[in-house]
Amino acid sequence: FMKKMARFTVVLFILALSILSPTAGVCQVSIDGTHLLKARISSELKNSIRAFRETPGTRDTTIQRADVKPPQVGDEVKFFLSLLSEGKNGKYEAPTTLRAIGEHCYVFVEKGQEYSEENVKKLCDVFDNKIYPRNHLFFGSEWNPGIDGDPRISLVLADIRDDYVASDPQKQSVVRGYFSSLNEFPKAVSSESNEREMIVIDTHPTPPIPFYTIAHEFQHMIHWNNDPDEDNWVDEGMACIAAIVNQGTDSHWPSFVQNCESENLLSWLAGEENYGQAFYFMFYLLRQFAKEEAQASQLTRRIVQSKERGIKGVLGALTERGTEIDFTALFRNFCVACFVNDPALGNGIYSFNGRNVSKC
Repeated sequence: FMKKMARFTVVLFILALSILSPTAGVCQVSIDGTHLLKARISSELKNSIRAFRETPGTRDTTIQRADVKPPQVGDEVKFFLSLLSEGKNGKYEAPTTLRAIGEHCYVFVEKGQEYSEENVKKLCDVFDNKIYPRNHLFFGSEWNPGIDGDPRISLVLADIRDDYVASDPQKQSVVRGYFSSLNEFPKAVSSESNEREMIVIDTHPTPPIPFYTIAHEFQHMIHWNNDPDEDNWVDEGMACIAAIVNQGTDSHWPSFVQNCESENLLSWLAGEENYGQAFYFMFYLLRQFAKEEAQASQLTRRIVQSKERGIKGVLGALTERGTEIDFTALFRNFCVACFVNDPALGNGIYSFNGRNVSKC
């Protein structure tokens, strides 16, 4: 039943968006690299990670670096970055320069990438004063001070090696950024770990200041710290919500349902349509059960911080708020809301309560 309803929902999205969205020109396909890297972790490495996490005291362990001076603007640092083009695996060393130090972040820029001082400063300021506190309010905290004993998060701006080729209409997939949990472990566990809390943000082709992507990837970092084994559809849905709470709008993610055929919300295949469904479902929960910011932030934190995965975590968070509902009924109501979106029907359960889903 749920798969049929998911197919029905997605078709409705396509019809609406085909009317509202222009189709001229080549369309870039935005991809989050976080789930791609998560899927690549070998069974052997998973076992090493599990053993490390289950060892008492490891969360209190930080990397001890002798004779290392405090970071300064102008420092040159090499990072292991992931290859994310199809058919390629592994990492490569990317030389970067530390361009800014904020209250909560370091901003590194890969050598050879043009990034103005004005944009570096603005990015640093927005992360410190908006994204960091807003994500903390809605999702909780990252591991702090983390593996490196430093409370600041490294934002690494680099040209991610993906499949994007500007001149080739068949190669328009762009990895906008990623968070890799392997950087949260010592090299003894993961040999190519950067041993720090870090997010990698793509510089080509990307808006000069990719606030959306940073908020999205930072949510992944926070979610990993609270529930490292969370289902992808919940983690990605919350990461999409990060754009709403930081930007007030999310015009980008609806494009993820334009080219889909049929998908199951619970079966994450990392396609465009998966992001659209996960985002709209989480958005529906907030519009139905947490209309005010205080309520919304409480609900999202409970979902992220729940040790239950997937459906159980979502329903558990609703139960803690005094809402008892069967997931099949909840999903059915969501599907109908995507079609009619009328607050006058069913006491509002078939709506996004004043928000047009095509313009979320």
